[in-house]
Amino acid sequence: MKKIIGLILSIFLSLICLAPAAADNLTNAFSAPLNTAANSATYKTGSSAATPEDIISGGINIALSLLGSIFLILIVYAGIKWMLAGGEEETIKKSKNTIRNAMIGLVITLAAYALSYFIMAALMAGTKLGPGASQ
Repeated sequence: MKKIIGLILSIFLSLICLAPAAADNLTNAFSAPLNTAANSATYKTGSSAATPEDIISGGINIALSLLGSIFLILIVYAGIKWMLAGGEEETIKKSKNTIRNAMIGLVITLAAYALSYFIMAALMAGTKLGPGASQ
């Protein structure tokens, strides 16, 4: 049974890791015909528009996405453990605690994401990338 659970978790983790790459390829495929002359010029010159704010917000988004995935895996693991408990009170209690703790962690992670999004939007409000910027 442990081998089956390990196989399911490894497949699940593989799909989680591959999903962003697949989504990025689809986005690039659909947006390629929509490139403007300005975007083409930027690609030809090789200049990069990555600002420190972009790098920081990208790092925060990656870290919080990874944490969210970990909490999701914990919830699925605890649910499977609960289903396979067979009525053992101690295992059920541990599974409930794991689910509760994972939910608390997920709420904290979502709050951190919202807070970091708000702060980065406030920091970029005066730049050309922020809300209300003229184009």
